[in-house]
Amino acid sequence: MQYSKRSRTLLLLVATSAFALHASTSAFGQSPHEHEGGREQGCGSYERDVGMDLELLGGDRADVTAGDGAGASPDIRVGEGYTVRLVPQEEMEFPTEPTRHMLAEGAFGGLMSIEVPVAGSYRISLTKASWVDLAAGDEMLESTDFSGRHGCEHLRKWVSYELEAGRLYTLMLSGGTEQVLGAAVVPADHQEME
Repeated sequence: MQYSKRSRTLLLLVATSAFALHASTSAFGQSPHEHEGGREQGCGSYERDVGMDLELLGGDRADVTAGDGAGASPDIRVGEGYTVRLVPQEEMEFPTEPTRHMLAEGAFGGLMSIEVPVAGSYRISLTKASWVDLAAGDEMLESTDFSGRHGCEHLRKWVSYELEAGRLYTLMLSGGTEQVLGAAVVPADHQEME
């Protein structure tokens, strides 16, 4: 089949737009609508077993104030729930640039430190919308999976990473819409913790 020059140009534009749309909703993009489709948006609609996440984020949580980059960041432990007070993002000094560029005005961010007891896959689970990055020194880790639900009060989103035991990681939250949120680090396959 022969296409005119104009038809070929239009086909190229459509293909480029489709590729850009796919790239913007990749796992690294953490789109809040991924995996949601037309299904129910409640906590029961998650495709993974998020029972531990819901238990930690829906129960009693320890209070912490996230670091702003000027000093030490609080340590958060695997299997514990936290109520985190973020800081205005324009006051943040991120150790490395967040992977999503956004205006800081009106947004909240913060830093926390994480070490895991055994190597494996772990989820960073949050009660409110925020961009999640995880760094080991200057190296930014790529997430392995993520999901989110607008209709789940105790688990707005989670992002998973493969982590090594004994290595210090920096959790960077940015672009948060609210100053206070719940956070937890959960073994993705609920393996036993030492």
